[in-house]
Amino acid sequence: MIRLFWKIFIGFWLATIVILAGTAWVMHELEPSNFPRPPRAPLFSKDPEAMRLLHFATRDAVNATEREFTERIRTLPHWARRNVFVLDSQGFEIFDRELPSPVADLMRKLDLDRPFKKLERKNRTYYGRLIQLEDGQYVRMVVAAHDGQRNMLLQMFLLNLWPVLLMAVLVSGSVCYLMARYLTRPVEALKQATRRVAAGDFDYRVSPQMPRGKDEMSSLAIDFDLMTEQLQSARAAQDRLIKDVSHELRSPLMRLQFALGLAQQHAGEAANDHINKARQAADYLNNIISDILSLPVNPTDEWPRDDVVDLVPLLSGLMEEFMPQASAKTIQLTFDHGSFKEALVDTRSNTLVGVFDNILTNAIRHTPKGGRIHIDLQEQKNQWQITLEDSGPGVADSELDKLFTPFFRTDEARDRMSGGVGLGLSIARRTVELHDGAISAHRAKLGGLALRICLPRSRVPD
Repeated sequence: MIRLFWKIFIGFWLATIVILAGTAWVMHELEPSNFPRPPRAPLFSKDPEAMRLLHFATRDAVNATEREFTERIRTLPHWARRNVFVLDSQGFEIFDRELPSPVADLMRKLDLDRPFKKLERKNRTYYGRLIQLEDGQYVRMVVAAHDGQRNMLLQMFLLNLWPVLLMAVLVSGSVCYLMARYLTRPVEALKQATRRVAAGDFDYRVSPQMPRGKDEMSSLAIDFDLMTEQLQSARAAQDRLIKDVSHELRSPLMRLQFALGLAQQHAGEAANDHINKARQAADYLNNIISDILSLPVNPTDEWPRDDVVDLVPLLSGLMEEFMPQASAKTIQLTFDHGSFKEALVDTRSNTLVGVFDNILTNAIRHTPKGGRIHIDLQEQKNQWQITLEDSGPGVADSELDKLFTPFFRTDEARDRMSGGVGLGLSIARRTVELHDGAISAHRAKLGGLALRICLPRSRVPD
């Protein structure tokens, strides 16, 4: 509202200043008359200000008595009085000053035959006028050319104008403030509503806070509430879908685990190892699905990290699990964790296992035979930085940020035979962000893709 207030206020006063400046120029440069301005005679070219002040005073005296005229002259500011001298009908100077010699000489020369006279002394010009007032009295007035320090007409105009300007500023400022407040109240309400909806509060409605009416802001508020209702419906449908997916995914897994248990009872010892690996994979898949379905849909939902995981054994264990797949493609799989014996991170259940499992699976899938995959663990400003690089075909620089978009798949070699649907990295980013971390994609030094994951160190004391 403050910015809008200043825009209205400054815009109003820019227009007002232009009008006032133009008015002042007209009053200063032109004769205030309905008739065309008479040409200036060379007689007055040295100081038209003094001549015009005398002319205005003479014109003003036509409808004034001697007492009214002298009272008006006495209202002149002190800096203007030194250039103006007036003798009343009795021959007394109205400010009780002693007349300078040039002024006194010019006063004596003013009469009915010569009502206007000019006198030059010491590079200064004096203009005198015999003025007949409304009551028939005569006064003599002399205006000395100003000394170059002040422009009397303009200064007197501004002197009389500043109270009006002050009142105008106060009134216009108040009006502009009320106008800005009136215009920004609905905008501020929409701003607050947008923030609350962005935070996940789809029950919030903004139209009740708007003034009753059919203006544009009220219509916008109604449309905003309709949009919020649609988002709320979409959110409810999404929650139902997640519950349905949870049921549909867990049911076949439970049947698979039950079938594997029966098969292990009837199978020989030679098949037990393979059945045990299948059961472990099914159990792991069930845990991963549970963890994924437990991820909050709304950023404001609580997601407590009630567990601690050590990244060193976690990554080492995953390396051992993927070693057979890497060996089948003669891929060199290495892990460098420096001198760190442990790297603790606050987490929840097995969610981070799914993240590293996903990126390792993608790396092995896209790395050609005889390639290389390297994992590096470092500490960076109270964070653990895990970088996984492969020597695969890589991804174009323009598509690196898009890798984390749901269902995004490149048209390059990495996705031609992957068979994925583009959800793995999207879920990985969501999981990492819930750990207050960050994940990004870069061009790898090995020539392929590099994924960098930063996770804050655990708050649990060592």
